[in-house]
Amino acid sequence: MDWIPAISSTSALVVLIFLSRNLIVTRLMNAVKHEYDSKLEVLKADLSKKEKEIEALRQVGFSGLQQRQTVLFNKQVEAVELLWAATCKLYLGKPLSEMMLRVKTEEVSKAISQDANLQKFFKYISMHTDMEKMTKVDAQPARPFVSKLAWAYYSAYSSIIWHYVLQAKLFENGLGDSLLDVEKMTNMVSVALPHQEEFIKKFGVGAFGYLLDELQDKILLELDSMLSGKTLDSTALEKAAKIQALAQELSKENKDLTSQASGPPQSGALS
Repeated sequence: MDWIPAISSTSALVVLIFLSRNLIVTRLMNAVKHEYDSKLEVLKADLSKKEKEIEALRQVGFSGLQQRQTVLFNKQVEAVELLWAATCKLYLGKPLSEMMLRVKTEEVSKAISQDANLQKFFKYISMHTDMEKMTKVDAQPARPFVSKLAWAYYSAYSSIIWHYVLQAKLFENGLGDSLLDVEKMTNMVSVALPHQEEFIKKFGVGAFGYLLDELQDKILLELDSMLSGKTLDSTALEKAAKIQALAQELSKENKDLTSQASGPPQSGALS
């Protein structure tokens, strides 16, 4: 019976150790959980602060983007109004182009230097074209804010108008029109209005005045598309680049020719 107390003491000690161990484990777990929860709350607070900062930056950026877009759209509207106003001013040269459509230019070029009466006739025709009003609106400031195709159509339209004006001025001064680059003009109009290829081949540059209204419609349609948010595809961009390249070459050549004719168009008119 002597071993009974020893067993009892040992059992009690085991139970005590077990309970102590559970208590220690529980306390440790609670301590770790408390520390984890505290750090988690700090992390959540930090994340919440950063999210608010990011959201604030996003709102500032979005507000700035909206403001820039609004400014850009307003600039585009102003540019559209300016380009269309310049187109309408150029339209003042259409009556002269219609008169020139009835002229057999090849025959006139051969005889004009010796025919004073014929020179007076073209002087009379030129008098009906107010070049000062035609160049009153400068479209150049609109160029950065309109689509490349809209500007290209405008350039083609302008080139045709000034072709006839310059041709009449050359005849008025007894000069032929052989220096006018008919080939570049034909190529430019063919690119701008490819569906008119047969008409262009048949009648040539002398009939381009008949295409002015269609080009004017093209300008208006492209301006409308631009304001509607439509973008140009690669084909349209390539087309615009070709038209503009030819128009610029014609502009340079025509400006050089104005020195041979009195009362030349103002600088920038043959854009």
